[in-house]
Amino acid sequence: MNDTRPAKANRFIRIVGCAYAAAAAMGVFVCGTQSAVIVRGAPGVAPDASALAAALCLVAGFLGLLVVSIAFLRRRRWARLTVMVVTGLGIVAAIGALLIPSAAVEPSSAEAPPGYAGLLRMVSTANVLAPLVVCAALAWILWRLRSSEISDQFR
Repeated sequence: MNDTRPAKANRFIRIVGCAYAAAAAMGVFVCGTQSAVIVRGAPGVAPDASALAAALCLVAGFLGLLVVSIAFLRRRRWARLTVMVVTGLGIVAAIGALLIPSAAVEPSSAEAPPGYAGLLRMVSTANVLAPLVVCAALAWILWRLRSSEISDQFR
């Protein structure tokens, strides 16, 4: 059987599909663990029904993303469109992380260790750089997913 699909397109689809599948599997694990902790009740913490509902909704969402990732790896057209939507939502979330202020980093007190102020500056810098890097990476992925070289691979 002669495969005429471009090797670069195949590699891109495989890497993106596996990355999304790994992220989805990790999300299922983390949110499933959170659900179990909420149900059992951590020591000193009362079970919270709304927190359990949120964790279970996240598990369902990540399971859905896992299904989409597998369909993406199998080159289903609807999965490519869904991955494009999820990638677009990721870009919006990264921009939101830049625009919505997070908790302020408190200045170091006189009793703080000498390197503490430097650590606070690194955290503040990472709070800006990480969303920028994520946004740029997701924008590149979305741009590549829209290319004809990639869209021709999906049926």
